[in-house]
Amino acid sequence: MTSFLKVLTVLLLALGLNAQASQHREPALRLGNQQQVYVANQIWYTQASPDADQIDRILARDDLSWQKNRQDVLNFGLDNQPWWLKLRLYNTTGQPLQRLLEVAYPLLDHVDLYVVAEGQVVTVYRSGDALPFSHRPIRHRNFLFPFELKPDTDYTLYLRVQTEGSLQVPLMLWSPQAFFEADQVPLMLQSAFFGLLVIMAAYNFMLFLFLRDRAFLYYTLYIASIGLVQLDLHGFTRQFLWPEAAEWGQLAFVILASLATVFATTFSYRFLNFGIRPGIPGRLIQGGILLGLICLAVALFGSYHTAVMLILLAIFVASLIGIGVGGYQWLRGVQSARYFTLGWLVFLLGNILISLSKGGILPRLPEFEYAPQVGVALEALLFSIALAHRVQEEREQRLAMQKRLVQQERELREAQAATLRAREHYAREMEDRLELRSRQLQDAMSRLSNAQEKLRHIATLDPLTGLRNQSYFNDTLREEWNRCARAISPLSLILLDVDDFRDINQKHSALAGDELLRQIARVLETRVQRAGDSLFKLDGDRFALLLPHTPLEGAMQVAEELCDRIGHRVFDVEGERLHVTVSAGVSSELASQEPGWQQLVNAARDALSEAKDLGGSRAAFRL
Repeated sequence: MTSFLKVLTVLLLALGLNAQASQHREPALRLGNQQQVYVANQIWYTQASPDADQIDRILARDDLSWQKNRQDVLNFGLDNQPWWLKLRLYNTTGQPLQRLLEVAYPLLDHVDLYVVAEGQVVTVYRSGDALPFSHRPIRHRNFLFPFELKPDTDYTLYLRVQTEGSLQVPLMLWSPQAFFEADQVPLMLQSAFFGLLVIMAAYNFMLFLFLRDRAFLYYTLYIASIGLVQLDLHGFTRQFLWPEAAEWGQLAFVILASLATVFATTFSYRFLNFGIRPGIPGRLIQGGILLGLICLAVALFGSYHTAVMLILLAIFVASLIGIGVGGYQWLRGVQSARYFTLGWLVFLLGNILISLSKGGILPRLPEFEYAPQVGVALEALLFSIALAHRVQEEREQRLAMQKRLVQQERELREAQAATLRAREHYAREMEDRLELRSRQLQDAMSRLSNAQEKLRHIATLDPLTGLRNQSYFNDTLREEWNRCARAISPLSLILLDVDDFRDINQKHSALAGDELLRQIARVLETRVQRAGDSLFKLDGDRFALLLPHTPLEGAMQVAEELCDRIGHRVFDVEGERLHVTVSAGVSSELASQEPGWQQLVNAARDALSEAKDLGGSRAAFRL
């Protein structure tokens, strides 16, 4: 009996050890040829402690409390403590697999990845927006970590994440080709959205310039700041605007969000006309402005964690104020406030959803991530309708006032007939004067516009020959280069100088030299007949001929023909018959999107120098 109990005890201990080992040995995600894998449900996580916040200690500890993730996206809320995540992978294909781990939340301060194979760390990546953008293994708005999985090898990915703001870790495992193909659609949609914001901001700024209504200025500033907030939320600012300014990149979100709150509430104050008698609704909006300024001060001089929590609160409070005050004006009969309220309701609802998502109250869903952008697009339509109603209301108010004046005039017509006639006569006279002044102003504006157009045209001409000048050549060269780059077509340039032109000036006169250049210009003009070819007079005695969609052989043929035509021509200058020659430098490039037009010019200059060194009266080329 005693022996049986000992055996039973040993078996129970073995089973207990195996059970304990199985608790710490998570099942591996078996990878085949999947191009995209949602790995959230395969993630285990634990909060870092002072004695277990290094990869070697994590690997050495068997007593860590790892928890299985049950969310679609890991969301720890506003937690600034470090967390460790791990994911086991096993390659079942029999061949090495190249994979990308995407962390699709650009606002994380620290994101470190450790790839462990057979208990050994084989790859380490350190990234996050607290580091310059150049530290990322792949230059992308999200955090991308490339690694290779050898066949029949057990891998474990350890991810350490920490941030001062909202701690969300949306994870996806990709094949490189599948990721970059799938990334095109959201990139296109984001480009369209931000293009819409630019159009909205430019349109409202133009309205401000024409109408001098500061509501449009505040709305423009609001659109600009909220657009930058959206750019920052999706990682574009770190990639394109301030890639190496890591400290500013961490503060940009709270500063821009604070400015957006200030401009949004200031715009609401101006749009609803609370400037003269604000009352309680106006005071509420002023409180929203003050709250936005407090957020800005905390963002600049306080802690980032506090600023994030405060700006989330400010967005929620500003939302309630905007909707409440707009609804109050709506109930008072202000029709434009109806669309104003609906516009802010849609937009601010999107911000509430994203704020609750960032705070961990709601799950991180794609619909919530793009809710503010959808709100902005809908707000543009509703605000346009609100603006139209506002203009219509002002017009109706003016008409109502005119009707009241007419009624008063009718009531007093018998007693004030003479005065009424005088007023009517004065009114007609003023209308005639206004109409006359209006026509005069329109005529003056038309003449001014024509004069400006003529001046712009004259500014592009060479006063001696009447050809386009150096400035116009520079602009045309860039335009033709870009046009040929889009068409993947060659662009050729011919530079021509009159041989021994200085001797001609000294032997005859500067006036004779000018007349000679004019006659040469006329000869060159007879050769420029093809659509798209352009002739220019540059500095001194130099001419330029730009030939789009022309290869080097065609350009050399044109250059040699010009040299021959001028060399065999006799020019009648101030009663003397002059025989001159010209040298030509030819260059040709297959235009690309890179700004290589300056290389085209330099090559043509070098070729021109070579032609002169060879005795002139010839054409040379350089590639």
